[in-house]
Amino acid sequence: MSLDKRVFRVLAVGVIVMAAMAGVSCGDGGAVDPTVAVDPTVAPPATAMPATATIAPTVVIAATVAPVATNTAVVVATPAVAPAPTPLTRPTPPVPTSSPTSTPPTPLPVLPTPTATFEAAIDVDGRVAPDPDYERALRAARLRPSEWDTDFSLHTVPYSEIRFVIPRDNIPSIDAPAFVSPDEAAEWLADVEPVVALEVGGDARAYPLQILTWHEIVNDEVGGMPVAVTFCPLCNSAIAFDRRLDGKLLEFGVSGNLRNSDLVMYDRQTQSWWQQFTGEGIVGKHAGRNLELLPSLLISFADFREAHPEGKVLSRETGYSRNYGVNPYIGYDTFSGTPFLFGGNLDERLPPVERVIAVSEGGVDAAFPLSALQEE
Repeated sequence: MSLDKRVFRVLAVGVIVMAAMAGVSCGDGGAVDPTVAVDPTVAPPATAMPATATIAPTVVIAATVAPVATNTAVVVATPAVAPAPTPLTRPTPPVPTSSPTSTPPTPLPVLPTPTATFEAAIDVDGRVAPDPDYERALRAARLRPSEWDTDFSLHTVPYSEIRFVIPRDNIPSIDAPAFVSPDEAAEWLADVEPVVALEVGGDARAYPLQILTWHEIVNDEVGGMPVAVTFCPLCNSAIAFDRRLDGKLLEFGVSGNLRNSDLVMYDRQTQSWWQQFTGEGIVGKHAGRNLELLPSLLISFADFREAHPEGKVLSRETGYSRNYGVNPYIGYDTFSGTPFLFGGNLDERLPPVERVIAVSEGGVDAAFPLSALQEE
């Protein structure tokens, strides 16, 4: 081989070596011994990966030694560059969704309100006259009259104000209540938990809201008097009634309907509907009648236990499997929008779910906000 050809070959090999070294320097910047062959089947050590990273190309060097001139060795490097991978990104975590128990229930579609207003005709004896147009009003309100043995021609409120929510007795009343002592109840009932306290003839009983929230009505007998202890979680209204009317005993259940976001009860004897907030019969045979309200207290368990150490506390052994102690309406008390299925006009003087103490005396009704009482 001539000298010129040998010089040309040496120069060419030098260019190849420089290109290979330049390729190595584009990697991790570390020194590479060109005389050592890198095994492509061996993975490099793992390193911490940032949230978003691009992996630099890996250069695999296959080295051979070729004699160019006497006593001269030149490394011939053939770079094999792997294709650049897709940049790695940290997966976006799913956005947490609210639990169904932490937000108010989704209201049902608002039904059209009949243009004609309704006013019940009541005679001097307090009896309600039949409404000749009640069937049309029932169909418009979608209240499922075929499921009831009720005289729907008798009603004191427009059917457009009543909303069907769930089937009758899907929220079961407690009709055979069992009781425990305050000391036994203290094993699962905290001192600060609210209870409805009712005392008749020296018989003092406490009905924890953690139980009433799941049943809304307890048919009981206290001090020889048949009573209904009721609680509407949407209104925070705890009210007790005498279950006797005209000398007859009534037993109450949950109708599954609401009016102005308040529980509508029904009696199982005539299937008349009753407004829990007022004790007024609004539909059926007893429309226009009123149950007798009994004085009761909404107090802490600690206060009841101190005042009545020998009193009775409604037991969790109700015959039903419920998560007593877990509030299914969590978050509702701080809800700032329109209450669930409330069809009336909101009074903007207070937040819609502000808790108040209501006093009615001599035809005068007054509400005292708890927030104001706490400040005073």
